[in-house]
Amino acid sequence: MPNIQDPYFSESVILLCEHTINGAMGFIINKSIDTLVLNQIIEKKYFHSLYPKMSFSNIFFGGPVLLNKGLVLHRSHTQRKNSIKISEEISITDYKNANDFINEKNIFKYKLLLGHAGWSAGQLEQEIKKGDWLIQNASPDFIFRTPPKKMWQDATSSLGIDSGSMTKLNAKA
Repeated sequence: MPNIQDPYFSESVILLCEHTINGAMGFIINKSIDTLVLNQIIEKKYFHSLYPKMSFSNIFFGGPVLLNKGLVLHRSHTQRKNSIKISEEISITDYKNANDFINEKNIFKYKLLLGHAGWSAGQLEQEIKKGDWLIQNASPDFIFRTPPKKMWQDATSSLGIDSGSMTKLNAKA
């Protein structure tokens, strides 16, 4: 929702991957990673072998948890041995096992996500009840083809919400 002030989650679109009684886990899919952070990560050689092959626009801040762990979000038809299906159409794979399909030709088929978002048992439910999150289904085309800077606006407007008005209303409150 527009009222969230946390810099990690303000105007974030999150793909929820797991939700159980023990908690929830997902990825922020609309925030390109900050250049300074990316350079620090590359200097530490976490993703050095992948970086020359990747488009900078396909590297995302997945969330504040475990920033040094990279996972590749991709369409399920590029499934690998160590891939985990999130849905029939979307999977995640450890970046080390996704090296062969990360290239400029597949730019609309994957996103490298550094870090993830996590909630403890009951935490996400409380945030939803409080009205902090809007929930909707997302298609692979939305996830991989919508420009990141348009995702949040497109997601809120698809629910009939004028996020610009809501932000202004909240700022006055």
